[in-house]
Amino acid sequence: MRRSCLYVGARVRLCAHINEINHMFLIATWRFLCMDSNPQRLFEALSMTQMHFLSRPFLPRYVLRSKSVDVQREAVRAIGNLSAEYSHTAAIVASGALMPMVATLSSPDFLCQRYAAMGVSNLATNMANQEKILQEGALAPLMSLANCDNGDRESQRYAVFGLNNVSATRHNHPQLVDSGVVALFAQLMQHDDLEIRNSAFFGIANLTTNPANHRVIMQEKCLMPLIAGTADPDPSTQLRCVGALRGLSCDEDIRALIVRRGGLEPLLRLAKSDDVEVQMETLATLCNLSLCGCIGDNPLQFLKAVDINALVSFLCSADATYRLFGAVTLGNIASDLTLQEGVVSGGALEPLVTVANASDLETQRCIAYAICNLAADEARRPSIVSEGGLPPLISLACSDDVADMKAAVATLRGLSAAPESRRQIVTSGALDAFSLAAQVEEDVEVPREAAAALCALSLNEENKLDMARAGVMADIVALAQVEDHWTVRQACGCLANLSENKDTHSFVLGDWGVGFLCELVTHDDVAMVREVSRCLTNLAGNYACHPKLMVEPVAGQRSVAEALTMAMRKVDSIATRFACLGVVNLCAVPENQAPFLNLGICEALVELACGEPREWIDLDGNGKRKRCTHLKTDKRTIFDSRVALPL
Repeated sequence: MRRSCLYVGARVRLCAHINEINHMFLIATWRFLCMDSNPQRLFEALSMTQMHFLSRPFLPRYVLRSKSVDVQREAVRAIGNLSAEYSHTAAIVASGALMPMVATLSSPDFLCQRYAAMGVSNLATNMANQEKILQEGALAPLMSLANCDNGDRESQRYAVFGLNNVSATRHNHPQLVDSGVVALFAQLMQHDDLEIRNSAFFGIANLTTNPANHRVIMQEKCLMPLIAGTADPDPSTQLRCVGALRGLSCDEDIRALIVRRGGLEPLLRLAKSDDVEVQMETLATLCNLSLCGCIGDNPLQFLKAVDINALVSFLCSADATYRLFGAVTLGNIASDLTLQEGVVSGGALEPLVTVANASDLETQRCIAYAICNLAADEARRPSIVSEGGLPPLISLACSDDVADMKAAVATLRGLSAAPESRRQIVTSGALDAFSLAAQVEEDVEVPREAAAALCALSLNEENKLDMARAGVMADIVALAQVEDHWTVRQACGCLANLSENKDTHSFVLGDWGVGFLCELVTHDDVAMVREVSRCLTNLAGNYACHPKLMVEPVAGQRSVAEALTMAMRKVDSIATRFACLGVVNLCAVPENQAPFLNLGICEALVELACGEPREWIDLDGNGKRKRCTHLKTDKRTIFDSRVALPL
């Protein structure tokens, strides 16, 4: 949100400082002139020295209450002059001059009104005075003067300055809005006086910092004048209007409306402004607008307005706003595959990675999304890993935001498809991120992506023991027991891959055993049953695992012997083959044979030995059948008395 500023331009000095005079002489002169009806001499005395005047607080209060309009006029003009110095604003209010000055706003003399408006406006530059100004009842007369009810343009200008200043404090907003100041500012945004017009823009910009005001600002139809103001040649107008749009763009509905009403084009032009302050406000506004997808919807427009070299410069800037804009824009441009080559060839990848490791969280998040988009091209994935792009992705994968987590985990899953990247992904600390993703319940795709990534990483021999020993092992087992069969299939594949290493077996079995795997052999997902059979068979190849594999199952659960026997009778040739090898491995120990004999294993083995046909089922990447041949004998399922090696 944009921080409110004070309109310091409201301080106007109308008289010059004159020579110093003796302190005691000034007091005597004042006491005499307070009873004098000659306003000229009074004004000269008031204007002689500011500090001497303020050193006697009863003087301004006394003179302002004079019954002479001329005396009041010169007194309020002098106080207005003194209030132009910020260091005097607190002392003037403390002297008691505020109340009679506010009363002078309603004077029948338009010059009194003008000077009082100038003084009140200057006093309002001190935020400590603002609440007192409103409490003294200054709002109604300021609104009247700002509406030019007295016909004096100068009074109007100073009154608008004053309203703008008090709008800098959020605490004052409810009172201002209730009094109709938004409608007044909306009207004044079309004024022919540049200072009044800019002050109205600035007042709206102050009010947009408070989301509670957005509705009434839109109701008063302020949006189009603000968008038009961004194209004004005056830099001050540009700054005020962009500042107001920045505040409004924090609202999800309004930011989309800004884009639809044509606000994007003038903002893109201002992104190259020579005025640093205008440029910074513009970039912050564009960052907000990017949340509605405007950059992703118009990547070419952004790329033409701000080239890659400029975006890289923004990304490497010391200013957080510039960095954020560079990251957001590069990420959205990279979402278009046809533009990615320009991003990479423009030298953006290395700065993205470098800045990501030393930036604020929001910039890191945007950079991670940029890397996610660039990783959509398989050919570019190895360079992302080698350039150091894993840390920002892993950081994003640990986000509390489910959408952020899903994007990062899906990207890591894509990177893990490359064998040369798998070891580095694990050593970079991705297992903790996958552990968090595995526990997400709000979106089934998050644990699904985590399971697929873990399955791919487990293919690397060096990763197997690290994964088995890590805390993610319990999450893999949990993933194999969820309702989503796609996730279960990938988790079972991961367990089967890990079980290829004998040193992982104790970790794979853990305290949970394999009962959950045995329950899956009846599933109609062919690929899942294959992975279950392969895992059980690999574990059966280790004699040390036999006691746990052959333990009496919990009531209602299926035993390993029963699971393998059922898998042998599956129509899928590969599942049958794995199950046969598992039976061979377990039955090599005489103590394990009885449970199999009770299940009629001999008949199943004899049938296979005699060449009972099985289907060769071809599956696509999603585990669905692509085609299957006619039933035929799988000679590799014929009984073999040798103990099988892990698969």
